[in-house]
Amino acid sequence: MLSIREGQCGTCAHFGEDAGAGNRPERLIEIASKREAPENLVETCGQHQDMALKVSPIGACKDFLLASAAQG
Repeated sequence: MLSIREGQCGTCAHFGEDAGAGNRPERLIEIASKREAPENLVETCGQHQDMALKVSPIGACKDFLLASAAQG
C-alpha cells in the first residue's frame, strides 16, 4: 500500500473525478480519508480531462484541491 499525504493526488478532489465534482466513487473517498492506496492504482484527473491525464495517488500538481469526506 502507498501512504498518501495531503497535497498528493490521492487526497485531491480531482482524483478520479470522471463525472464532475460530487460524483467520486466511494472507494476513492475512502482512499482520501484513510490516506492509503494500492500501489498499482491509476485514475483520471478531473482537472485535466482535456489531456486525458492518468495519475497515481502519490502524484501532485499545482491544481490540488483538498477532497472533502462529504463529497460523494
